Amino acid sequence: MSGLLEWFKSRRESEVIRKTREHALKVNQVVHETQDFIKKAFQGKIPKKTQKRTEQIEHEADILRREIFSILTTGEINPNAREDLMHIVKRMDDVANNANAAVRRMALFNVVEFPDELKDLISKMMSHSIECSDMLKECIEKLGIEASEILRLTDRIGEIEHEVDLLNSNVKSFLINSNLTMNPFEAIVVHEFIERIENIADACEDTADIVKLMALRDEVR
Repeated sequence: MSGLLEWFKSRRESEVIRKTREHALKVNQVVHETQDFIKKAFQGKIPKKTQKRTEQIEHEADILRREIFSILTTGEINPNAREDLMHIVKRMDDVANNANAAVRRMALFNVVEFPDELKDLISKMMSHSIECSDMLKECIEKLGIEASEILRLTDRIGEIEHEVDLLNSNVKSFLINSNLTMNPFEAIVVHEFIERIENIADACEDTADIVKLMALRDEVR
């Protein structure tokens, strides 16, 4: 059994485990707020409150990450398990960072006049990223409890991330072949916004890969 899974099983109520699961919840909330921001922006609204809330929750996730790292440097967890958990939390933080960055980029340009087809493609990318984030949160909740379910979830995250990649290609193809008029700087920001959405799913998959390796080690022992 891997060091981290064994540690989770023997200390289910420890502070670092509680904070790790709380961190996963905060990260997932940031992704959901990002989807809410995109929906409202596509409807022609100016979702300043949603943007502020996204920033605040992402900041709270950062605080939890630092608290977890502080506990890990002084706690009883063994070095291998400590490294595993640090990698998981850092990758989870990348999910929140990319979601928050997507909101920041989108706030810089007007999307109301985007064609419906483009809005639909971007919305599908975001919906799939939400799926990845939801399942990743569930994986963290099941650490040290249900290895077989973790394997199922992590495999599904990989499948959905691939769908996001395909949608990203469709978005870029649409932009290249459309008659949208943008100045060069706006085009750069739009590109960065789309990449950040894809990166949410990428970061979920990166995190899931670490969790999956731990679950596989647990399965074969």
